[in-house]
Amino acid sequence: MKNYLMKKYGGELIFQESDEHGVIEVVDYKKVLRSLHFGNETQQSGMYLYDSTRLLHPYTQAMLSVTALQEPERVLVLGVGGGSLIKFLLHHFHSAVIDAVDLRQAVINVAHEYFDMPMNNYRLSFHVTDFRNYLIAANNQRRLYDLILIDLFSADEDGNIIIGLDEHIKSIKSLLGDNGMMAINILDGNIDALSCLNELKTLFAGTVYEIPVDGVNTIALATKNVLNDFPSEVEFQYYETKHMLSARKFLDHLCRIG
Repeated sequence: MKNYLMKKYGGELIFQESDEHGVIEVVDYKKVLRSLHFGNETQQSGMYLYDSTRLLHPYTQAMLSVTALQEPERVLVLGVGGGSLIKFLLHHFHSAVIDAVDLRQAVINVAHEYFDMPMNNYRLSFHVTDFRNYLIAANNQRRLYDLILIDLFSADEDGNIIIGLDEHIKSIKSLLGDNGMMAINILDGNIDALSCLNELKTLFAGTVYEIPVDGVNTIALATKNVLNDFPSEVEFQYYETKHMLSARKFLDHLCRIG
């Protein structure tokens, strides 16, 4: 573990180390923002230094905007990063129990030390393993979730590598409860960049949606049931004030694609 004070990615590099999977870097910007990098300028996670549970990146806001439709109680997070999704859920949904899966213990350690992610919370369990192994174990144990969040990337100096889900969508779907939802972050403004899109449309016939974000990311949403009932104006206002998340900004652009 090494601490640095040097410029990188337009900010101040405060931490850098490597494990068998690559480089992990933490960068501060004007003592306001902090970001996690895996060896290139792409921000894998980000945090406001003055409010660590507030969602910084639009794609995380879009993924969690679905909590305005249904309050989650059992959540599976595939890909920890800096823990943005986890921190928001723990802070705002006091009944939520979370299983968080990441291949890299070093990433979890950095999320704890530099991004205020709790390590000893009775509602949060970490599983340091390949997500494929976790899917097998969870299915064998017949675990069920009402929300599955997938933000899986590997990276090197040449750019980000999306981890393929094609042959795993069926086993992920089997972990969803009766009213379950699954959100997948796509590091592309075009949902067609999702390699498992056809498989998703086949397995979730009629309940696959797109949430456009910012031209950089897109969210694919698959649900066990058709989304028909949306909160009223008053309910949306209450949710957005309570959670500091403008869910309507994303859900107003939700469109069914298959």
